Amino acid sequence: MREIDGDELRATSDERFVRWQMKPEALKRAWVSDGATVVEAVGERASLPPGRRVFTCLGDATSLVPLMHAVAAVVDAPQRLTLPVELADEAPWRHAESWQWRWMYADGPVPEPRVPVVEVTDAAEIDAVLDAGNPDAWARPGQPGVDWLGIRESGRLVAVGAVTRQPSGAGLLQAITVTAEARGRGYGRDVSAGLSRLAQSVPPGVATLGAYADNTAAVATYLSLGFVNPTTFRSGPVSPARG
Repeated sequence: MREIDGDELRATSDERFVRWQMKPEALKRAWVSDGATVVEAVGERASLPPGRRVFTCLGDATSLVPLMHAVAAVVDAPQRLTLPVELADEAPWRHAESWQWRWMYADGPVPEPRVPVVEVTDAAEIDAVLDAGNPDAWARPGQPGVDWLGIRESGRLVAVGAVTRQPSGAGLLQAITVTAEARGRGYGRDVSAGLSRLAQSVPPGVATLGAYADNTAAVATYLSLGFVNPTTFRSGPVSPARG
């Protein structure tokens, strides 16, 4: 096992999740061994107080399980943990509560939307759609580096979504929402296609997203657009009793 800092991790890692998804300023250090990685980052979510430690564990079982146990032997437990769902029972840390989600990316061609997907700049209009259909969306108008696209019917916004540009240049799809009256028309797929093509319009030409594992309809839509799902994660706070 070797400990490296965040700069070396970004310079040397082959993990797509590290290269395309993780924010450089949040990376503190990592432990690596035989292709497996345990990343320590500083939590950024509103649900975590500033400075809370987050571990993200990446790699296959053969290398990652012994690495996690080696790390646990020399450092304190994190406050939050993300790891491949199939390895949750083999980790030295236990979640107090958790959820499963699929990290997905598309670095190949994405089909064009069937209907016009246009830029949306009216914050109040976007918020109205999100408040009604997706009030817990992690992207909102006014956040830096976020572009909004949507679909209109008779001038009215009926579907919307965002691309958040990551430091790597990859585009993270977020907040994809269709109004209740417009559901069932394929607009979620159309907005996702438009957002993906926007995400891929600058180097490295990659669109990424996270989808709850039980949202099978959304996952099927993303797969149909050419996304792949290399890892399904389990994430959540770590139980103090086991930390």
